[in-house]
Amino acid sequence: MTDKELIKHQQEKIERIKQLQKELHKISVFGLMTVNFLELDDELETPLKAIHDVSHTIKDVLDGMSPREAIEKNMTEEDDEE
Repeated sequence: MTDKELIKHQQEKIERIKQLQKELHKISVFGLMTVNFLELDDELETPLKAIHDVSHTIKDVLDGMSPREAIEKNMTEEDDEE
């Protein structure tokens, strides 16, 4: 594989990860809004919140933050209300 092909392959991989992050965020926000709007069981909120936190963690890493920093910022017990 040439350097040019390798760079293209890596860029495509990053684009797929960016798309994954966006999709996870959309799914979690839609789910959380649905749970709140329809006043559904709070147990449904926990996995949706986790997906939401993971989507923000991925975005922060893509934006240049170290994985450890992104996890500590987004996945700690002290949840910031958005």
